[in-house]
Amino acid sequence: MSELSLTGSLSITDQLILSASLLDTDGNTGTMGQVFSSTVTGSMWVDADSGAQGAQGTQGVQGEIGTQGTQGIQGETGTQGTQGTQGTQGETGTQGETGTQGETGTDGTFGGASFDYTFDSGTTAADPGTGEVALNNSTQNSATAMYIDATDDNGSSINTFMTSIDAVTSAVKGHVRVSSKTNANTFLLFAISDLTNNTGWWTIDISIEASSASAPFSNSDDVVVSFVTTGDRGDKGDTGTQGTSGDTGTQGTSGATPFPYIGDAQITGSLLVQGDAQVEGNDAFVYQGKGATTGYQGIKLENSAGNFQAGVATNVGVFFTDSTANSANVGTSVSNNLHLATDDTVRLTIDSSGQTGIGTTSPGGVFDVSYDAAALNAPRLVDTRSFAINNGAGLDFMGKYNTAGNTARFGSIYGKKENATDGSNAGYLEFQTNNVARLTISSLGDATFTGAISTPQVDISGSLEVTGSVDFAYLSGSAGAAAWSTGGALANGARSNMGSAGTQDAGVVFGGQMASSTSGTGLTEEYDGSSWSAGSTLTNSRWGLGGAGIQNAALAFGGRAPSSVACTEEYNGIIWSGGGALSDARYLMGSAGTQDAALAFGGYPGALKQCTEEYNGTAWATGGALQVGRYVLAGAGTQNAGLAFAGSVSGASTCTEEYDGSSWSTGGAMQVGRYNLGGAGTQNAALAFGGYNNSTVTCTEEYDGSSWSTGGALQVDRMCLRGAGTQTAGLAVGGQDASNAYLSCTEEYTSATTYTPKKTFEYDDTTGDLDISGSSHFTGSFVTTGSATFLYSSGSLSDGPSAWSTGGALQVGRSRLAGAGTQNAGLAFGGWTISNGACTEEYNGTAWATGGALASARFQLAGAGTQDAALAFGGNNSGYKNFTEEYNGTAWSGGGNLATARATLAGAGAQDAALAFGGESSFGSCTEEYNGTAWSGGGAIPISIARLAGTGTQNAALSIGGCCSTEGNISVSYEYNGSSWSSGGSLATARRASAGAGTQNAASAFAGTTSQEQQSLTCTEEYNGTSWSTGNTLSVARCALGGVGVQATALIFGGKNISNTDVTCTEEYSPSQVTSYSTKKSFEYDETNGIVILSQVADSSQDYEDDTAAAAGGVPVGGLYRNGNVVSIRIS
Repeated sequence: MSELSLTGSLSITDQLILSASLLDTDGNTGTMGQVFSSTVTGSMWVDADSGAQGAQGTQGVQGEIGTQGTQGIQGETGTQGTQGTQGTQGETGTQGETGTQGETGTDGTFGGASFDYTFDSGTTAADPGTGEVALNNSTQNSATAMYIDATDDNGSSINTFMTSIDAVTSAVKGHVRVSSKTNANTFLLFAISDLTNNTGWWTIDISIEASSASAPFSNSDDVVVSFVTTGDRGDKGDTGTQGTSGDTGTQGTSGATPFPYIGDAQITGSLLVQGDAQVEGNDAFVYQGKGATTGYQGIKLENSAGNFQAGVATNVGVFFTDSTANSANVGTSVSNNLHLATDDTVRLTIDSSGQTGIGTTSPGGVFDVSYDAAALNAPRLVDTRSFAINNGAGLDFMGKYNTAGNTARFGSIYGKKENATDGSNAGYLEFQTNNVARLTISSLGDATFTGAISTPQVDISGSLEVTGSVDFAYLSGSAGAAAWSTGGALANGARSNMGSAGTQDAGVVFGGQMASSTSGTGLTEEYDGSSWSAGSTLTNSRWGLGGAGIQNAALAFGGRAPSSVACTEEYNGIIWSGGGALSDARYLMGSAGTQDAALAFGGYPGALKQCTEEYNGTAWATGGALQVGRYVLAGAGTQNAGLAFAGSVSGASTCTEEYDGSSWSTGGAMQVGRYNLGGAGTQNAALAFGGYNNSTVTCTEEYDGSSWSTGGALQVDRMCLRGAGTQTAGLAVGGQDASNAYLSCTEEYTSATTYTPKKTFEYDDTTGDLDISGSSHFTGSFVTTGSATFLYSSGSLSDGPSAWSTGGALQVGRSRLAGAGTQNAGLAFGGWTISNGACTEEYNGTAWATGGALASARFQLAGAGTQDAALAFGGNNSGYKNFTEEYNGTAWSGGGNLATARATLAGAGAQDAALAFGGESSFGSCTEEYNGTAWSGGGAIPISIARLAGTGTQNAALSIGGCCSTEGNISVSYEYNGSSWSSGGSLATARRASAGAGTQNAASAFAGTTSQEQQSLTCTEEYNGTSWSTGNTLSVARCALGGVGVQATALIFGGKNISNTDVTCTEEYSPSQVTSYSTKKSFEYDETNGIVILSQVADSSQDYEDDTAAAAGGVPVGGLYRNGNVVSIRIS
């Protein structure tokens, strides 16, 4: 084998640049300068200033191929030198002669043309217009397409010349220069790669070569467009003959023993390659570095058979370093590992077992990534595709799913942009299974699950710990399309323009127009969820009136009969009674609210009404004016959160306004303008249906507090109808059809979501306790659908207005008896009975049991004290009695006698500090005080009173009702301060033979009579130390009864009913405990289906209602109500 050594450098210039002026100073076309006749390898550019079109030159002939120089004679090989010092370099052989240059062809004619055009700054791919040229980019030197009309400013067609350019087969078909007519130095120069004839205009694909500015031309500039074509590629010339080889220099003396090698090339030492390098051979190319003491650096490639160089250690990895590397810290002690290094540091390692490490030289697994957390250089996945593909990057988890080795994508994790086009870091993480997103985590940390989170059992014991704010969604029950369904027809005939109130299953309509009474009717009908029945008739018949409230607490106001009226009527579910009149008589208005907090707005007659009036249960006052005056509009909501929508201004209106209790503001416009429509719901969840807009309509719209959306259509198109209920459970009643015929039909609306009340759970945010009523765990799925925050609160139930409930019955029915004690530990003794006027019974809060009998049977007696320390005194049994007896919880024993025998008296206080006052005797005004042993005189009542009731203590007593011979029944109460009596507040209903409970400043008066037993009362009145107010009514009217306890927690028993019969019934008076909870998180558990249903958001300021009101439809959707001690939310 011989070697070739080359000292020096060889420089080859492979580009020919030729610049020639194609125009002389007079603008005439010049001839092109001489060009080489040989083939030019590289690039060639001819730059020509524009001038008048020159005549086309003839094509030059092809130059002849030069002859190849002869090959030099091969020099003889020198003899092999002996081993010794390095010999001097031999002389270089002479170069073979170069073939002679072929003759140059004659000049060809210039293949170009120039045209006058007007520049169009538009960038649309279209014909810019006759004589105009445009580009596809406003940054003109970034344009990639030119749009040029086929006719220039002079009316000349460029089609022929453009076709000749398009026929060029070179990759660059030519060039086009756009220059200013007034300044040739203002220009754009593009290469042409393709042309498209669009019939009448051309699209030219271009790329920029040079320009005087990024956008040198403005719209309507006069320009010259010059084209130069490129000739077709010529045939390749023949290869010249091989020149003779030069003589070989003499062989120098031999140096040291040459380094052994295997293969075609081996280099010991440094190798610098600038440019391309190609190694061809069957064996390895080996680069050996600085020796085994410091390891190897560089590259080592082996063939497919794994052949290594003989004698070289096989524990050397493969390294890549930069050009300044020193190998001090690279490649030490590795075992058949592959390394990739930069800046003298290993970045990637594949070890001998195939494990891959990034950032570590000792991978701990199949794929091991280590990074410096402090430097924030965590591993990243970057997707460089178009943002429209998936807006981020991700990982796909693939695996084999059969023995054939087929793979599938089992899951994925993607990082995606929340807004694909912004430049922020806002993004979300998406987890997929089965190609469906199951969990997303937003840039704010919010997590959204799709599908059910299912567990065999979730045990909740003690508390649920929640840190921070937690939002839950709610399940809407059975989902379906929103739709109207047929309800019961009006019972008393078809009508329209009536007033309405209530809910879907407890609605009421009143007044309106009928075929038989177009000037107005007073008929009232009540709906129970399936059928209508007659209610009480309005005092004032009318139509076009407003309505508010619920079925048993409704309000009717305004209307026309036959002219506009201002009167107001209140309905209690039984009869209508008068209320305060509107300040402004009107009809066909909008209305909202409740019986004692109503809202009236808009209406007619005269100019369109903008005025609003507010009702407080007694009188109307002016509120904020509507922004848009109108009539035949609809309303929804409450007095402080009202909604006015649609109506007529000068035609059907779409406008919506929201009321905050003082002023109206614009809300979202309706999709369909209309008037004479029906409405229901609240300010944030309203329902609009039916109405008129050039014809009667069936469409329904739902309002979410900001915008309206389409709901289910009515089955019957109509106008002048009325509505009630909520957005999710609406009621559409009556109206008129397109022929103005009156309608009696009713339709019920069910929203897309049907709610079903379930068990209620509560989460106390303060203590972290999750209260599960009736179940300690649940099984099945935890399902969330939609999005809603549920309520939370901390606090305990507090007393609200008291109400009556039935207690255990007395064993012996009787009247004119006495009592002592409390609601849960009461005592009844004596009384009028056929068999035993001495019997005593004890009450434990549930039932009565027999106690010790009085020693002296009597009736019309008085009592005081407690169940196990009571006092009985006075009474009647064949004459007035002065006996006193004391009870110890088991038996009665004698005490000190009253100074004045009497009956129908009253008592107060304790066993050892009692008070006796009033009664039937010769001294009906006298008072006596008991100290546990004897009675002594106290201050006299201002008048003689009998058959009165009393309560309080010895030093702070209260007399209630009664009668006297001069004044009849007494309404004035008297207060005792321990020495004298003074007048107190008067009862609303004067009465006698009633019962009392409580203290001087917090008492209750129950039942009694105004004349005889047939006029027995059910009314309760409560005293606050100054005046009496009405409480809840008893279930059974009675008089001559017994009563014990305190004002809000009392017990009554026995007495005579309106049939003059002694009764055994007991009633308990207890607070409703309507809590003023702050906010409470509550949700519901469907035990049947095994799912937790989270409730809607309710108004945290709303009072809780009792479940009686809930059952009667008195609690709106989203309202809270109480069932025992469990607070629930109404969701349907």
